[in-house]
Amino acid sequence: MVSRKYLRNALAGAVISLAITLIVFNIFKVSPQDILSLKPSILALAIALNLVRFGAQGLRLHLLLRKFSSMPSGYLDSFIIRGASEFFALTTIPFMADEAARTWLLTERGEQPAKAFWVSFTEMLLDILVGASIALAAGLQALTANIHYLGLVILAISSTQLLIVAIFLWMALKSSSLAERIAGVMPLPRRVRRWLIDSLDDMGRVFAPLLSRPATWTFTWLMLSTLIVLSAPALTLYLMLGQGGFYGFTASLFTFQSGNALGVLPVTVGGSGLTEAGVYLYLKEVYGNDAAPVVIQWRLATYHLSLIISGLMFAIEVVGMRRTRQ
Repeated sequence: MVSRKYLRNALAGAVISLAITLIVFNIFKVSPQDILSLKPSILALAIALNLVRFGAQGLRLHLLLRKFSSMPSGYLDSFIIRGASEFFALTTIPFMADEAARTWLLTERGEQPAKAFWVSFTEMLLDILVGASIALAAGLQALTANIHYLGLVILAISSTQLLIVAIFLWMALKSSSLAERIAGVMPLPRRVRRWLIDSLDDMGRVFAPLLSRPATWTFTWLMLSTLIVLSAPALTLYLMLGQGGFYGFTASLFTFQSGNALGVLPVTVGGSGLTEAGVYLYLKEVYGNDAAPVVIQWRLATYHLSLIISGLMFAIEVVGMRRTRQ
């Protein structure tokens, strides 16, 4: 029943996303010829980079499960679960969609619900920590280029995200004492008090060890895999723009994260429309590159290709779950 509800909402989101894409086509006045002008070699590289991104996401989940889960799980299992949950991130309103789906998929495989949730939530925090830090730098660059309206919006979004991460990390480190203080001060019913203490304890058991010295290598690999996840779409944009050198890649990384900052706002399905707008405006205003056709090609080669790949992985996961139940 839950899987049908998830799937129905996701499919509806995919249709809405395609409709928004057609609207963006019309706004940017991009013709089918512009889209078809994408070189086969660039398309092949885009597919490869999408797979690299999915692979890095799978590695990150695998590291977290190996560290905190009692459920036996190999890398391939983590790769499929992470890719399947990405389908929901691309077809629903941003914020917690794929985390909820990933929690459900892990629970279906036998993981404890609380642990499945906090492992999934940790992945989201890592994405925010790295992505918002890059977006913050991009916002500052926009301000130095006197593009104040764009720079201030990006800075506001990224600063808020980093503040939220800082609060959660503080709560994780203080989880035990914090739970006791809240439960002692607030006149809560016994069941609610017990739930609050257990929830904060579960959070602390996942977050706090990651910040300890014994987990240094795990945390390092988690950060590296997150950098790969967030760099792959930027590298695709870099190749499409035909930019050269480290400066060109940095420009593409800042441009992508600017679009990503707008795309995470819970407004449209998968950030459709907002992400394209952010990438286009940053390219045009900050770097003076009015490249609407390239932005659309890039979106098709990242978002829509990922949608197809993740959809296939979700189908594989569903078939596997049905076989297990039988």
